[in-house]
Amino acid sequence: MMSWLVLCVDLLLLVISLKIYAKKPMNPMILFLALWGFIIFLSCLNLYGMDKASNETWILMLSMILFFFLGSVVQKSGRVLVNQNRIFKNKHEMRKKLFVFLTILIFGALFYNCFEVMKYIMKGIPLWQIRNWSLEAYGADSQNGRSFLGQLIKVLILDPFAAIFFPFVAYYFLNPKKNKYRKGLLILSLIYLILSSLSSGGGRLAIVCYVFYFLLAYITFAKKSIVKKINIKKYKKAIITFAIIGVVAVCVLSTLRNGAGTFLREIYIYFALPPTLFDKWLPELQKGQHTYGMLTFFGVHSYFFRFFEAVGLKNLVPNVYNVSYKWILNAELWKNVGSGINNAFVTPIFYFYKDGGILFVCLFSFVFGWLTQMLYRKFTKRLNVGSFILYSLVMYGVFVSFMRAQTCIPSYWISFIMTYYLFNYKYDKEDRI
Repeated sequence: MMSWLVLCVDLLLLVISLKIYAKKPMNPMILFLALWGFIIFLSCLNLYGMDKASNETWILMLSMILFFFLGSVVQKSGRVLVNQNRIFKNKHEMRKKLFVFLTILIFGALFYNCFEVMKYIMKGIPLWQIRNWSLEAYGADSQNGRSFLGQLIKVLILDPFAAIFFPFVAYYFLNPKKNKYRKGLLILSLIYLILSSLSSGGGRLAIVCYVFYFLLAYITFAKKSIVKKINIKKYKKAIITFAIIGVVAVCVLSTLRNGAGTFLREIYIYFALPPTLFDKWLPELQKGQHTYGMLTFFGVHSYFFRFFEAVGLKNLVPNVYNVSYKWILNAELWKNVGSGINNAFVTPIFYFYKDGGILFVCLFSFVFGWLTQMLYRKFTKRLNVGSFILYSLVMYGVFVSFMRAQTCIPSYWISFIMTYYLFNYKYDKEDRI
């Protein structure tokens, strides 16, 4: 009964949000509530023998949803964040040579990774095992073969640029004022998508995100008066085509990894899983010391402390960092959830709760709602390629909230910094937060 109550509250808040943002449907609050409404509904069904989550877990879920909503509403009712005409510099300059260099670098890395995957396949290793190795955090007991330097390049350069690339292509493809390289970029992005899925052992999240970014760009441009010249029917066909191709690709990859007839079951389990998987971890999360924000914001500080360890200054590394790192690795461990064994989809509450119990769940959920709404208002005030990429990164962080708190990923933070640098994002004195 508690799960259905949480679902009713979520849907009520979603209806209120739709009234508040009737003219702006693609904002973080609506995406978050719609996503979690879908997750909670599927979880309530308990299909395929999936275990039910406890009432304590549902109380924590309710706290996250309520305080995210409150944080968003408080920010919505606050001051306008920036002068409407001062977000990116009016004549921002893209660092084209650096962008091209990074594009070449990332394609080189993808070809190398694909070659490594092919070697594993030739040895008879299944795709699901290769996929698990590719997702494991550095330091886990795996065979992903990455050195510390290789991991550093991946986190500081390759992953952040990969996060920028798809929104960049979506912006240029759907912007009627940017027609010159549109088709070439689209072809390049499709090649990247294929290589990325292959090199990660059949990863499907990239395909979902690819379609998501194009949908986001389409809705954004359709709402802007500056793009009234857009051929709506033409772009609708393009988006529908991308969606169909994306679904087919996900089906094919699911079949290759897990056998025929598993697609619908996998989709259900992935989205119904988070409450149950978190519930399996809850007794262990309640033991031991809290991490006081170090786990949620692991992406901010982790490589500073890893540097100290690498140069022999371990005495400068606090124990709370080691505890946080342990729980980053724990999130990748497998748990029996009744329908099988699963990992990774632990929800942001996993991180918030370990940081400081239900108090931090409420506090960080409020901050998460407030911050995403603030960034949404900031980045959508004046539209250009840089602001759209930043907006896309915010929405991506909300979208993957059924998996984790994206703030624990170092490359996520770096992708914001890289966007600022590549597209010359600067504040003027008139900007206010």
